Amino acid sequence: MSKPYVLVVDDEADLRELVALTLADEGYDVGVARHGREALERIAKRRPDLVLLDMMMPVMDGRALCAALRADGGLPRIVVMTAADRVAQCARELGAVGWLAKPFDIDDLVAAIRGGLDSRKDL
Repeated sequence: MSKPYVLVVDDEADLRELVALTLADEGYDVGVARHGREALERIAKRRPDLVLLDMMMPVMDGRALCAALRADGGLPRIVVMTAADRVAQCARELGAVGWLAKPFDIDDLVAAIRGGLDSRKDL
């Protein structure tokens, strides 16, 4: 059985690295992207089981990435992570399977990823 593939999309290098290492330690196959445009390139090569998506990034933000993915055939499961206000509302509007408000606890991160992957919601 293959490991679930999680793509971490965040412009903060330290956070991106910490999240990637944490998820790899939890047994996930992890890819990273610095912004939405880079995420699109990664997703074109390998579709993730889940995208952990920051909303506020340069080049292409989370909303623009979601719009591009919808136009190209649909969204993978998404867990939104952001420091923006109304993170739950943002996640609902995008059809995300979960959300994390920055800053978050590592245990909450792992729980959100597990919950997102266990979700049966097809977007």
